[in-house]
This record gives sequence, C-alpha cells and structure tokens, in this order.
Amino acid sequence: MTTEESQLSIGALASTGRACEQSMDQEFQYLKVLQGAQRYEVDNQGLQIFYKTAQESGILRFTSQTVRGLW
Repeated sequence: MTTEESQLSIGALASTGRACEQSMDQEFQYLKVLQGAQRYEVDNQGLQIFYKTAQESGILRFTSQTVRGLW
C-alpha cells in the first residue's frame, strides 16, 4: 500500500482458502475492490476509500462503533 496526499494504491492481496463458498465470494469481492482503491478521506464520520474496478466504482465506508458486552 502506498499513499501520497489523499491518493491510495493497494497492491496484490492474498487470502487463505479456508472458508465456506459464500464467505469466499464476499472476501474475493472485498479484496478486488480494495485493489481498485484510488483515494481516501478521513473525516468525523470515519474512513472512506474510493475505488474503481473494471466492473464498478464506489466507496467503502468504515465507521467506529462502540461494542459492549463481549465478556
């Protein structure tokens, strides 16, 4: 991964083959989108990664959440 200003580039990604087929499809799509990352923004709502692949473009949004009652 490299960044320059708000530009973002994520290189080749790898994963394990130890999941059910549905999870693997979701993981494949997620990794494909990450590899299409072009830029990012961080604001008071969280991190946004703007991506473009051969099939689509969009925004991944990551927000913080408070988790309670785990133990």
